[in-house]
Amino acid sequence: MRQIRDLPIDIAWELARHEAWISRRGGRSANLSYSNLSYSNLSDSDLSGFDLSGSDLSGSDLNDSNLRDSDLSGSDLSCSNLCGSNLSYSNLSGSNLSGSDLRGSDLSYSNLCGSNLSYSNLRGSNLRGCDLSVSNLRGCDLRDSNLSDSNLRGCDLRDSDLRGCVGGGVVRLDMGGWSVCVRATETSIGCEQHPNADWLRWTPDDVTHMAEGAREWWQAHGDLIRAAIRDVQARA
Repeated sequence: MRQIRDLPIDIAWELARHEAWISRRGGRSANLSYSNLSYSNLSDSDLSGFDLSGSDLSGSDLNDSNLRDSDLSGSDLSCSNLCGSNLSYSNLSGSNLSGSDLRGSDLSYSNLCGSNLSYSNLRGSNLRGCDLSVSNLRGCDLRDSNLSDSNLRGCDLRDSDLRGCVGGGVVRLDMGGWSVCVRATETSIGCEQHPNADWLRWTPDDVTHMAEGAREWWQAHGDLIRAAIRDVQARA
């Protein structure tokens, strides 16, 4: 793990200048876009308002750091430690957060559109008001998180754990060997994701081609899936 003193002089200078900007609120905030900060120890740092767009922060320790209102669009934060961090109002669109630890973090009102959060730990995190459209949340731990007023349109929630999750208009079911994730506009069953209007009208014959045993599965569980869809739509 690299300490701040071990970083290249230009990066260390930008961090120092940003610290001065935080204390004075004068001049301009630091710009470290497209920097290599991988495996750095930046825990408990105040990086609010920082431009880190396109930067490599993979494997870094950002535990309890303040990244509020920062630009992290297109950045690589894979396998990083962001436990307890403040990322509210930040721009994380198109970023890679796969395998990261975001337990207890504040991501409220952040832009995560098109981001990759697959297999990350978001347990107890605040995702209120987030834009998670077309993001990859596959295999995420979202237990006890807050998804109120978030935009989940087109996101992939397959194999994610939503137990105790608040808001978001999402229902997660496991039955007959397939995972089911119901959202307000579309539902995924296994690897099949389609608009709710299709699932509501389809008969067992319509799903036969999707997988071996799909016809029999739909005969057994179709009524429950349709009821779950209607319930989510009514609450959306």
